[in-house]
Amino acid sequence: MGMTRYGIFIITSILLCTSVTFADYVTCESTGGYRHCSARNMRDAEVYIERQISKSSCTRGRSWGADERGVWVDDGCRATFEIARRGYDKYDSRDRYHSESIYRERRELEEERRELERERERLERERREAARAPVKETCPSGYVPGRCGDKQRKHGCKDFRMPGGLGCKSG
Repeated sequence: MGMTRYGIFIITSILLCTSVTFADYVTCESTGGYRHCSARNMRDAEVYIERQISKSSCTRGRSWGADERGVWVDDGCRATFEIARRGYDKYDSRDRYHSESIYRERRELEEERRELERERERLERERREAARAPVKETCPSGYVPGRCGDKQRKHGCKDFRMPGGLGCKSG
C-alpha cells in the first residue's frame, strides 16, 4: 500500500510539474490574470518565446517575463518558453534575435494578409452589387459616345455619326 501511494505521488508530481527538467521548455498560461510558472536553474538563463499559444499579445516586460524563480505571464498571454542557459544554448544571441525577428515579421505579414483578404472581399461585394444594379433603359439625354443598345433603341434613341465615331442620341 505504501509503494502504491508513493508511485501515485510521483506520477501526479510529474504530470502537474511545470518546472523545466530535461527539455529546457516550460508552458505558462494566463487566463486573464497573473500566473507564475516555476523553473529551476534560472540564474544566467535567457528566456525566449518558442511558440505563442494565445491570440492575446505576449510582450516581454508587459505580459510576460522571467525572474530567478521561473517565468511569469499576465493579460491572457499563453506560450511555450525556451530557457537557454549560458554556455549550453544551441543558438548564439544573433541567431535567437534573428529567429525572434522572423517570428515577429511572420506575424505582421499574416496580419497584412488578413487585411488584404478583407479588402478583396469588400471589393468583390462592391463588384457584385454593381453588376446587380439596374441598367438604365431610357435614352440618355444629349449625346453619348458609342452605339445605342437594343433597349435604348426601343425607347427612341438613334445612332448617329460623330467626328470621333458613332454616338447615341435621343429621338
